[in-house]
Amino acid sequence: MYPFFSLFGREIAMYGLMCVVAAFVSVGFAASRAKKYGVEARDVLYMSIFAVIGAIVGAKALGILIFLVQVAVHLGKIVEAGFGLWDIIFSAFAETGIVFFGGLIGGSAGGLIYLKMYKLSVPVFVDIAAPCIPLAHAVGRVGCFLAGCCYGVESKWGVMFDSPAAPAGRLLLPVQLIESDVNLLLAVVILLYERLRRPENDGRGKSLLLYLVLYSVSRFTLEFWRGDAARGLYFGISTSQIISFLIFIAATAMFRLTKTKPRGIIEV
Repeated sequence: MYPFFSLFGREIAMYGLMCVVAAFVSVGFAASRAKKYGVEARDVLYMSIFAVIGAIVGAKALGILIFLVQVAVHLGKIVEAGFGLWDIIFSAFAETGIVFFGGLIGGSAGGLIYLKMYKLSVPVFVDIAAPCIPLAHAVGRVGCFLAGCCYGVESKWGVMFDSPAAPAGRLLLPVQLIESDVNLLLAVVILLYERLRRPENDGRGKSLLLYLVLYSVSRFTLEFWRGDAARGLYFGISTSQIISFLIFIAATAMFRLTKTKPRGIIEV
């Protein structure tokens, strides 16, 4: 595809550019929702800054962790090949990519830190952010497609990537675009859920739980069509599938346990 483009004589990475676009689009959308939820747009903006920083740290940290696990599994072969400790450390930081689930966890932690610092309502801000996460992810996956990373398995209906990140001369399923479409659909589903439910009866914060349930199922399924080795694979199951399963169990339980008040009852 188009992993780079030239601007004033400098090469710009499309993946990085799309990540920046994703951040601006999602933060802008979140800020536009602030008034509806009775909060200040600036608090949404500041929380988003904390969340973005946390997402960057978390996404890279999980990428490094997956790399180190793979190193541990194949340590014997790595030592035999002549790689030393400093080679492994350099590769861990310089050559590993970023992982969405790490970004999701880190971003959630960053946003929570801001909300706790200023004693703001976590459930309300969670509802504001819920549809913005899949929206950002949808844009980011377009960046993956342009960069040629996170590619799919070989397929006669595939795309031949012109990128150092993907195998050359092979038709690969554009699973990045499929996941982008899935995320856009999830954003729409969450917005429809918001219109149909009554938060005063159904409980705040359930929009994010719904997203986590639906995304974990879709990600677990799409992983079967991923073809890149960077995602980690253990006994036929990827790292993201393991995390998806755990998130599905936790989010489903929390969704069902979130306090729901009978309709018509008003607390005074």
